[in-house]
Amino acid sequence: MFSLVFYLFVTNTYCQEIENCKCKSRNFKLIKKEGLQIDTTLVKINGIYIFKDSIIDLKNIKRDRYSFCRFFENGRVFFSCGYFNFPHESDLNNLSYGYYGEYKIIKNQIIIESYSSYVGYILELYKIEGLKIISTDFAKRSNKPKFEKVFSSIEYDFYKFKL
Repeated sequence: MFSLVFYLFVTNTYCQEIENCKCKSRNFKLIKKEGLQIDTTLVKINGIYIFKDSIIDLKNIKRDRYSFCRFFENGRVFFSCGYFNFPHESDLNNLSYGYYGEYKIIKNQIIIESYSSYVGYILELYKIEGLKIISTDFAKRSNKPKFEKVFSSIEYDFYKFKL
């Protein structure tokens, strides 16, 4: 349960920071340290991966919330903040409503490094299963990161879009 709460805290924190942080790059070390390793047959760059969850709003009404991640062939990844409708094409190309990270692929796993001023640099592991990516572990960035299993996996489904 801690993992899911931690993830939701980090995601909401990132989205609250957007107005304060317009920069698109940070001092990421993942690709610099181990080199660019991207297999676009495993991670698709011709669309987006959507995560759908539900929240209870202030009027005590259950609402669907969508967020997406978009991978680029240069090792960057973009995570959107939440939308209360399925994102439109204009949303998919608005790369200012979210946060950036860098990624690499080892076998059938994606390692993503991202940043928040509240928690610092974070490493996240996702397993690739067909057209889905599923969160499995996370850790604070360090020379020897100690990964923890996520309690409740976050699952993104691929949707092909003309971007």
